[in-house]
Amino acid sequence: MKALTLTATLFTSLVLLPQASASNLEKVYGTGDPIPKPMIMNKFVEFTNARKPPELVFHARDGAPVSMNQHRGNLTLINIWASWCGPCLKELPSLDQMEKEYQGQPLAVVPVSIDEQSPDEVYKILANYQLQGIETLFDADHSMHGVMPVNVVPATYVLDGNGNIVGFVRGYLDWEDPEVAPYLDKLIAKYSAAKPQS
Repeated sequence: MKALTLTATLFTSLVLLPQASASNLEKVYGTGDPIPKPMIMNKFVEFTNARKPPELVFHARDGAPVSMNQHRGNLTLINIWASWCGPCLKELPSLDQMEKEYQGQPLAVVPVSIDEQSPDEVYKILANYQLQGIETLFDADHSMHGVMPVNVVPATYVLDGNGNIVGFVRGYLDWEDPEVAPYLDKLIAKYSAAKPQS
């Protein structure tokens, strides 16, 4: 019961944080015709205009800052998750496996924990779920919330080759579904290369 209360409290606190909106971000280019979605990608929203966020910086386990600018030239999936979120823990291994399968291609998968516990505590929880191979960054101060709404986890935000946000999916997604890879291939082809900036 205590765990349920804690989960409810954390979820409520996320919902009550000031809500960000993609509409507040600068539009940098029109994304053209949307890629036709298979049913499994129904929850994915592809923007009609790429949006320029401020530089996204999270923290490694040792506290060192890690800028998402290092992933320029890739389609980057920032997966926001929390250790108290069952669907998040279910989704992490499939994202990790997907990144391995795309090794050598312009795709980066970046898990970012919004847990308020210490990174060491989060890694202990991952180990308890046999997920000790998962590497994650941390956003304990919820800086992502100033860019996009993070009131639902898991949530995955998609960045183009210049670091602009081009889409997102909120909630659990079965990344192992056979229809995901062909759609992801099209996203990579469309967005991993640098785009002209206005």
